[in-house]
Amino acid sequence: SLEQLQNMNQSLTDGNQSGSDQSAATLAAVSNNTAVSLIGKQIEVTRNSLSLTESGVATINFSLEGSADSLTAEVADQAGRHVRTLALHPSGLQGSIVWDGKDDTGVRMDAGVYKISLSAQAGSQPVNASSVVTRDITGVRARQGTEPLLVFDGGTAPLSSVSGIFGTRTVVKRSGYRSP
Repeated sequence: SLEQLQNMNQSLTDGNQSGSDQSAATLAAVSNNTAVSLIGKQIEVTRNSLSLTESGVATINFSLEGSADSLTAEVADQAGRHVRTLALHPSGLQGSIVWDGKDDTGVRMDAGVYKISLSAQAGSQPVNASSVVTRDITGVRARQGTEPLLVFDGGTAPLSSVSGIFGTRTVVKRSGYRSP
């Protein structure tokens, strides 16, 4: 590991001396390496949208950078028109808010994708709040000149959107096992 870090450091130093093309190539290689190391891990990514299903509810998972007294979620349609304001008094740094799919007047909204923005306060001080989702990473898409995309069931996310990394749980199935 130490040798790899020293080699990366030397590559970065050489890149700075040789010009921006080599620096960009080195940076891309580091980004791709980082992305590949996330395969098999569970990541938390920030998002600014949510899907309202036909069933009529959507869950907004959040992550706070510090303790907060209040959290407000603003839901807007794809055109940016205000739909609903949801308020919560969070009891921890992570949690969720359930949106019943109705606007502020109680009218049921159509299924689809909606924009979400969060704000939190601790007294009179703002606290950084993010809407997040966790996904199991199954692959990486790397294209020349662009940021690597992490692949998961149902979509992709850019490496820069990762806000947390977790190990995955291994589930062991036993055949013929009976509980006492």
